[in-house]
Amino acid sequence: IISSNITIDGYDPAIDQFNQKPTKSYDFLSCFDVLEHIEDKYIDNVLDHIRSLAKGIAYIAVDLQPAVKKLENGRNAHILLAPPDWWTTKIAQYFSSQISFPIKHSLGFNQKIVFFCSNNIDLFEDMLFVCKKLKAYNISMMGGLSKPK
Repeated sequence: IISSNITIDGYDPAIDQFNQKPTKSYDFLSCFDVLEHIEDKYIDNVLDHIRSLAKGIAYIAVDLQPAVKKLENGRNAHILLAPPDWWTTKIAQYFSSQISFPIKHSLGFNQKIVFFCSNNIDLFEDMLFVCKKLKAYNISMMGGLSKPK
């Protein structure tokens, strides 16, 4: 059942219309094409902010390959390229449960890694349900269904 009382907010500091930093938390937060653009020294701050905003499920997609675009200084726009295991470990520092899966390029290599993650163990089955509906393959899971005692 989908609620008719859904509010959608956007945040992107590079776009005037959406540059107001959120101050509330969300049941569902999506983060696409962001983390690979963050300097390594700031990634913990950004993930901590994402965790603080996600009271429910965070849906995060991270590009694993170099971008087509370059920055003004000639550097690749994807300045934080890391393997899937690095991202899995990093995200596990901020979310107690996560389900991840790769998105493959047409040439067969992993283009992105996608995460459904939460600090609410009661949402793990919902995350798994969505992954199954998406027909996600090669799912990896951390956390679980049992509540800590």
